[in-house]
Amino acid sequence: MVASPEKQQRDAGVSLKIWSQLQADILANTLAEQQSPDAIADPDKRVKEAVMTEDATAQEVTTLESEKSATENAGSGSGDDEDDDGQKRREE
Repeated sequence: MVASPEKQQRDAGVSLKIWSQLQADILANTLAEQQSPDAIADPDKRVKEAVMTEDATAQEVTTLESEKSATENAGSGSGDDEDDDGQKRREE
């Protein structure tokens, strides 16, 4: 904990205006840290959430690719092929 401004001595050559501003800044920072203890852990939480989202997205891509592959394999014996536009054409 930071000592109150009254208990700390100002260094020689530091004006009272600068000293007062420094002490106010120190106190404001201390109060901000006390009011939001999760602020330090917050970046770690955001990283974990991003990783979880990325994992879920990767799983969804895998599922969709499997479904697409199954659909393509199921239709391959009909004699119809799909071009890149998804339109069917008959084998001649």
